[in-house]
Amino acid sequence: MKYQKHLFRTIGLIIFIYILFKIDLKSIANLFVNSNIILILILLIISMFFFFFLRTIKWYVLLKSQKITVPFKELFLMFSASFFLSSTMPGRLGDIVRVFQINKKGHSIGKSFVSVIIDRVQDVIFLLVLGLIALFYFSTLFSKSTIYLSILFLAVIIGFILLFFMKKGTINFFKKIMSFFIPKKFKKSLSVILDDLFYDIKKMNFSTLLLSVFLTIFSWFSYYFLLFLIALEIGINISFFNLVIFMGIVSLVTILPLSFSGIGTRDAVLIIMFKHIGLTSELAVAYSTIILITYLIGMGIGLGALLIRPMEISRNGKYLNE
Repeated sequence: MKYQKHLFRTIGLIIFIYILFKIDLKSIANLFVNSNIILILILLIISMFFFFFLRTIKWYVLLKSQKITVPFKELFLMFSASFFLSSTMPGRLGDIVRVFQINKKGHSIGKSFVSVIIDRVQDVIFLLVLGLIALFYFSTLFSKSTIYLSILFLAVIIGFILLFFMKKGTINFFKKIMSFFIPKKFKKSLSVILDDLFYDIKKMNFSTLLLSVFLTIFSWFSYYFLLFLIALEIGINISFFNLVIFMGIVSLVTILPLSFSGIGTRDAVLIIMFKHIGLTSELAVAYSTIILITYLIGMGIGLGALLIRPMEISRNGKYLNE
């Protein structure tokens, strides 16, 4: 199974190699040579630090609503380190590690899960909505039935999430389903965790959720805006609206386990979208390279955070940076 997963990820690398043979690499190099590289690097570093800063504010707000107090600096290091772990380890381990860090401070697993789940669900909904807008924008590439099915799919997901979090009967139904897959000795512990989880979710006040939604949107749009400035700096004539729509699709595609860090799949998607607005494949690959560098800078910040604040995830005192 492990080898099959890595085999799937080589699809992106194969696509990337194919693209490299089809484009003019010299023109891409000239784009960067003729740009202010120092300015680009500064903007890239600022974009990731600011993104992590805003996401930490969101996490802080959600935790505070649960009456969980953690110093902001510590939360920033924890969030940054979790980005590195999610980028380098399978199963988005970084999000789970965030849960363990709150649990280590004396809170139940269920209570510790709440802020992370809300954070991730809001991200997914935001990206799905962007993807849906992109379907309308690229209506010439998709049939009407595809668009209508996508709207229905999004509505079902949002409806399920609301029903899942608000209705007690749904929660009990979910617990019964889970009991079929969980060993008997863990069923009682799982029931306690789920009870804590749903209790704290239902206690979350509307103003906090509204603020967290705003921070989700603002953090993503701030990140996109800095990428927009970099795109203009390297000579990509694109509107901010187009860039946001494109990034929404790219974010959804790179979730698929078909490449390493989106290499290949991101390039292919951007080439298709750039051609739709009259831009060359070379510009698409250049922009994809910028995104990859941003991602690597984020990993570097996360690694630094992990070294500053070791992430303990087991009761025997083992740290992830040992």
